[in-house]
Amino acid sequence: MSEFGQQLATLDVLANATQNHITLISIQSHIKLSEAEQQWAEKNLEMTQSRFKKGVAFKAEVFQAKATLKQTELKQQRLKNQQKHWQLKLANLWGSSVADFETVTGDLMHFNQQLSLDVLLMNLKKSPYIQRFTAETRLQEITRQQIQASSKSDFNWELGINRIQETQDTAIIAGFSMPLFKQQRNHGVLSANAAKTAQINMQQQQQKLKLETQLRQAFQNINATMSETKTLKNEVIPWLKKAHQETLKAYQLGRYSYQELLTVQKQVFDAERQLIDTAAATHRHETIIEQLSGQSLNNRNAP
Repeated sequence: MSEFGQQLATLDVLANATQNHITLISIQSHIKLSEAEQQWAEKNLEMTQSRFKKGVAFKAEVFQAKATLKQTELKQQRLKNQQKHWQLKLANLWGSSVADFETVTGDLMHFNQQLSLDVLLMNLKKSPYIQRFTAETRLQEITRQQIQASSKSDFNWELGINRIQETQDTAIIAGFSMPLFKQQRNHGVLSANAAKTAQINMQQQQQKLKLETQLRQAFQNINATMSETKTLKNEVIPWLKKAHQETLKAYQLGRYSYQELLTVQKQVFDAERQLIDTAAATHRHETIIEQLSGQSLNNRNAP
């Protein structure tokens, strides 16, 4: 495998491992959230049973609360099964057939400082995906120069002495030799070299266009998901939590039904899940940019 082939293979493995790592952190966050959801389901059941005993709630609400609690337990078990699956996949990438770790570390809410698109496009030029074509073009240029150098007329001079038997005299003779049709043969090789160089240049331009498009898309996606994450974290979720607090108070006073309380709680947890998924998507887009440019975005402002 060539040097650039090894670099590209390494980038692919690292990108795959990073994506798996992000998925695991996301699942861990969902498990933690499901535990909180289960705790609220248990509290809801206790409150509903108490209200039923007091005669201010229907038996159906108790059954509904029990079913909701069981659903949260099933959801948590499903997430833990997914966690085991992705742990094994990550362990395989590390060269192990057994996942001998419980969790992975990382903060989904911590993002790298954003670089401008112009800087990212400049970094893309240094990517092995582009540099491999540059190296091939240079090799073709060296080959062309060698062919041209060998195409120059190559005369071989010969000097000698010849004795003439009839007159008993001696004479100096001279001659030269030159390979026939060598220039014609080299002309054909040069044409093939030029065609190969043109093909490499075209492939390089196509690859560059493809990578630039992917980079622009990843950049746009990062901006969108980071904005969504900020809005969810700083506005939507705090407002929903306040609404939940007020609804809980009203429910405890008998002003709201269990279904109304459950609806608000579901809105809170749905928004929390959306926050996890959106933050994870941002990190995945960062990984794509790292893979394309061949450069890590961590500490990227350092000299």
